Amino acid sequence: KDVHITPDGRYAISSSDDNTLKLWNLKSCECIQTFKGHKESVESVAITPDGEYVVSGSYDKTLKLWDLNNGKCLRTFEGHEDSVRTVVITPDGQYVVSGSNDMTLKLWNLTNGRCIRTFVGHKGWVNGVDITSDGKYGISGMFDIEINFPHFAHMDTGISIFLLFYI
Repeated sequence: KDVHITPDGRYAISSSDDNTLKLWNLKSCECIQTFKGHKESVESVAITPDGEYVVSGSYDKTLKLWDLNNGKCLRTFEGHEDSVRTVVITPDGQYVVSGSNDMTLKLWNLTNGRCIRTFVGHKGWVNGVDITSDGKYGISGMFDIEINFPHFAHMDTGISIFLLFYI
């Protein structure tokens, strides 16, 4: 599944097939908190730059925003028509981008939970997404599908196609 280390380097958060996220103390290697709320497997996690919140993406078609300090779910993001495979938070901590088996990417406002934009163009499941350090561009990938949209920058690596998008 997925795992990320908090910015302070003290903890890690992992996703799991048991529908949970787990917070790990890296010094003691102990699970110190379990986040429950998803109805299906949790595929992806991302931590805000300030280390206060985590976003998860799940096979239940939702994203959730969690308080990393107390494990409470603060918000559920709904709008994907299929499993959420990947999530990434923008460097300013204001937005999250999700990729899904519904072949779309969605840009969400973390503060109010609204979907700001839906990006289309993939011809298969979106398996990965990342954002440039200035937060202006993103890139997404899917497995083994060819895309021929001239207005999208793409690179055929033999196993993945990358879709460049402007935030």
